Amino acid sequence: MKIGDNIQEIREREKNYKRSYMASCLGISTRAYCNIENNITDITLTRLAQISDILDCDPLYILRYKEIKDDFITNLRNHDKPATNTVKSK
Repeated sequence: MKIGDNIQEIREREKNYKRSYMASCLGISTRAYCNIENNITDITLTRLAQISDILDCDPLYILRYKEIKDDFITNLRNHDKPATNTVKSK
């Protein structure tokens, strides 16, 4: 997953923000913002910091979103598994 994909997923699933809102906050056109999410435009660290401020998250969260999400799902699945009895009966 690329950075633009991560930004889009966080924006849609966690914040429910519109692309036009993000573009407005960044002072760019909606088309320019779409190019970021579509991985057409390379993102600078400055722009990443601006986007993370709008999404109210750490820039590393954006960079590692897929890994963090996968770990969370794995932990949920492991938590839901029934405990096995490790005590042996005599």
